[in-house]
Amino acid sequence: AAKKEQEEAAKNKKQEEAAEKEKEEESKQEKEEAAKKEKKGASKKKKKEASGEEDEAAKKEKEDSSKKEKEQQAKKDKETAAKKDKEEAAKMEKEEATRKKKEDADKKEEEEAAKKKGEAAKKEKGEAKEAEKAKKAAPRDTEA
Repeated sequence: AAKKEQEEAAKNKKQEEAAEKEKEEESKQEKEEAAKKEKKGASKKKKKEASGEEDEAAKKEKEDSSKKEKEQQAKKDKETAAKKDKEEAAKMEKEEATRKKKEDADKKEEEEAAKKKGEAAKKEKGEAKEAEKAKKAAPRDTEA
């Protein structure tokens, strides 16, 4: 059982490490994308300033893209929160299972101990009866 629990723990640790690595990779990609967008935005701004035109269409486009980015970020945040909740639930489930296994093992151990104690008590009782019989038989032998 201990070996099985060790294997289970090792497996769980591997899964958690993989999830952690995946999170880091996603975060890295997001940062790169943000940097690209920022760079792109800066070069566009310079061109507009040079030409001296910031017309309404460009303004609207900027607002739309900003709105889209906010929506995407909200969606991403929601997904991240859901993922986190799912991981937390899995972790709690795992801990509960481990606790239950331990309780079951402890209970089994207690039952085994009680059973052995009962058998020992029976044996002792039997030996005591034998001794009693021998004692009762002994005086008769001396009388005879």
